[in-house]
Amino acid sequence: MTRTDGDEPALRLRVELVPRPLWGRNLRAVLPRSDWQRLRRWALDRAGERCEPCGLTVAGGRYLICHERWTYDHATRTQTLIGVEIHCGDCDLVTHVGRAGVVGGPLLVGQALRRLAELNGWTPAEALFHYRAARTEWQERSQHPWQQDLTWYDRWVAAHPPRRLS
Repeated sequence: MTRTDGDEPALRLRVELVPRPLWGRNLRAVLPRSDWQRLRRWALDRAGERCEPCGLTVAGGRYLICHERWTYDHATRTQTLIGVEIHCGDCDLVTHVGRAGVVGGPLLVGQALRRLAELNGWTPAEALFHYRAARTEWQERSQHPWQQDLTWYDRWVAAHPPRRLS
C-alpha cells in the first residue's frame, strides 16, 4: 500500500513541513490574487470566520490565514492538495514551525510546541516527539524532486463557479 500523510490519525493541529524542493510552490502563488481571495472567503464562510483547529473567532476573518492542506505520496513523489483550512496566527505558527524557527529561533519554536501540545492534549514530550518526527520526514522528503497535484482546486472551481454580474 502506498503511504500518504492521510494515513495519520486525526489531530486538531500538526506540524506540516514542506519539502525544500517545494518551497514557494503553492496554490496561492499560482493563482491570481482575486481567485485566491475568493477561495479564502469561501473557506472563511465555511469555517464561520473562526480558526478551525482552536476555534478562535475573528469578525470579518481579518488576520485569519487560509492554509493549504497537502498529502504526500512517497511512491510517486507527488504532493497533492486536499483542501484548505482556516488558521489563526498561533495555529499557523505550529504548522509552519520550521519557518518559525528560522524567523524567530528557539523561542518561537517553543511557543509553537506548547500550542501543539495544548490543542492535541499532549505532554510537552509528545509534542517534541511529533516535531522531531516531522523534521526527520522533512529531511528525507527534501532529498527528492516532487510533482504537485492541484486538481482539488479544479474540482472546487467546478463546484463553486464565480458569480456573474447581470
